[in-house]
Amino acid sequence: MEDNKLLEKNKKVKRRVIIGFIVLILLNLWGLLKVNSLRQDLDSLRGDIYNQYNDMRTSLSSINTTVEETLKKQGSILSDFSYSVEGLDAENKTISINLKGTPKVYKEGLKFYFNYDCSDGDSKSVEGKLDKALNYSAKIAVPIRSTVKFGFTLDYGAEVKKETWEDEYIDQMEYQLQIMPQPFKGKYETKGDEVIIDGWIESVIYPSSIVGNSVEEASCKIRINEEVIDEIKLEKSNEPSSEVSNYTGTIKGKYKLKKGDMFDVLVEVQDTYGFKYKYYPMTAFNNNGTLNKLESSGGNAFIQVEP
Repeated sequence: MEDNKLLEKNKKVKRRVIIGFIVLILLNLWGLLKVNSLRQDLDSLRGDIYNQYNDMRTSLSSINTTVEETLKKQGSILSDFSYSVEGLDAENKTISINLKGTPKVYKEGLKFYFNYDCSDGDSKSVEGKLDKALNYSAKIAVPIRSTVKFGFTLDYGAEVKKETWEDEYIDQMEYQLQIMPQPFKGKYETKGDEVIIDGWIESVIYPSSIVGNSVEEASCKIRINEEVIDEIKLEKSNEPSSEVSNYTGTIKGKYKLKKGDMFDVLVEVQDTYGFKYKYYPMTAFNNNGTLNKLESSGGNAFIQVEP
């Protein structure tokens, strides 16, 4: 009888222990879920704070920029200035720019001069013409591939005021073709002092942003020490309707190089506006009897433009 009571008591203790473990496990799970929820809430709060900080920083930056621009405008001798690009003069290799400025203080007899400095070192000044709205305007021509800094001189007679404008004009060269240099393709080997090549040259050409320019001629020149020993015309190989033009030509030959000689392949492309684009798909040197080959391909950094 006592054994049965003891057995029953042990069962109750075991049940209580098991129930206790289950409760502890559930409490741990609940705690983990609660901690995870708190972490998510904290991450969300951090995200909100970060976004608000960014918004505030952007707003402050915008305010600072606006204040800075306002202060600059308040300190300027002009109430307004603008310029617009009229176009390219291909024959003279210049860009025509229209200038317009409005003085803050106008007096009868005022002479308004637009000053401009080009990156080639050329500095000039042109007098503006007055219209009925008291705006002064002028047209200037600057060399292609220029960066231009603007300034103004207001001559009131008894007083002369000068200012240099913060903004610059930078020629984006939208009138030029976009040449994508390609390396020599095909077989290349050296045998003693000979360069042996059997392959082809390809030039990939995109149109200019400004409509009207196109390829007039594309050629490939084989040179030793910059002396042309062979010339190959590159022919357009894609459909006439395609926007991108592929010009290709085959090269095959053996060329002997003495010690110190330089062998290169030069591609030249002439466009409608008279610009000439040059790049070197391949160059080889005879370095004390060893022929070393270099390949040039990539973006427009490899392109030389003349004039």
